[in-house]
Amino acid sequence: MTLIRASAFLGCALAGGTVLGLLTAVASDSLFLLGLWPLAAALAGAFGLVSAAHLLRQRGATVHLAAAALLAMAWVTADRAGEAWLFRLHQIDQVARSGLLLADHAVLHDSDNPDELVDAALLAETGAAGVLGAARVQLRGGVPVLRVLRSTRVIHAPLWGHVLWLALRATLVALVAARALEQLRHDPVCAMCGAWLRREELGWVTETAALGLQSAWRAGERTAPLHAGVSGDVQVLQDRCPHGHSTHAGYELRRPRGRALARRTPGPVARLPPLT
Repeated sequence: MTLIRASAFLGCALAGGTVLGLLTAVASDSLFLLGLWPLAAALAGAFGLVSAAHLLRQRGATVHLAAAALLAMAWVTADRAGEAWLFRLHQIDQVARSGLLLADHAVLHDSDNPDELVDAALLAETGAAGVLGAARVQLRGGVPVLRVLRSTRVIHAPLWGHVLWLALRATLVALVAARALEQLRHDPVCAMCGAWLRREELGWVTETAALGLQSAWRAGERTAPLHAGVSGDVQVLQDRCPHGHSTHAGYELRRPRGRALARRTPGPVARLPPLT
C-alpha cells in the first residue's frame, strides 16, 4: 500500500508538472515577463503537491523531494515543448498566408503543404524537423525577457546560457514545492489514523498568557486557551482529527513572522496534542 501511494503521488507530480507546463507555454505565447510564469507554476505546483500529499497521506521526505524534482522537470520540459510547438504553428500560419511568394519553395520541395515547407526549412537550418527543430531555432534566438502578443525582447546568449536559464527556472519550481512539502511534514497528524489534523485559528493571546499556557502544558495540565482574542503577540491554533478521532482538541501557540519589532523567534511556542 505504501508503494502504491508513493507511485500515485509521483504520478500526480508528473501529470501536474506537464499540465502546468502546457498552460504556461500557452499563456507566455501572448504575455511573457521574466520570472512570472515560473513563479506561478511553482506556487500552483506546490499547492497541488500538498493537496495530493493530504489525499494520499504521503509523508516521506524522500518521496516529497522526488516529487518536487519530478514536478520541476516535467514542467520545464512541457513548457519548452509547448512553446516550440506554438512557434512552429505560427511559422506554418505565416507560410500559408504568403501565397505565391513561396511558389519557388513549393516547386523546389515538390509540395505546397505549409507544414512540410516549414519542416523542410527547420531541417535544413537545425538538422531536425517538427517541434525539436522549432525548439532549436528558439534557442538560437536568445533568452526571452518580455513578450506582448507578437512583440518579443530577447537577450542573446550561448547554449550554456540557455541551459543555465532553464536550470534556474526548474530549480525555482522545485525549491518552492519542496519547501511547501517540508512545511507540511512538520504539521501534526492524528495518532490513531495518521491523517493530518484539521487546524483552526482561535485568536491571539499576549506573550504573558502564552508563557503561562506553556508552563501549564509542560506540567501535564490540559489548560485550554479560553481568552484568545483578536489582538495579541501569539497565535492560538486548535487541532482536531478530520475523521472524528479526537475526543479533546489539541492546541498550538505560534509566533508569526514580522508582526512586531521585538527580537522574538517566530514559529511554534508550545503545543498540546489532542486526545484520541
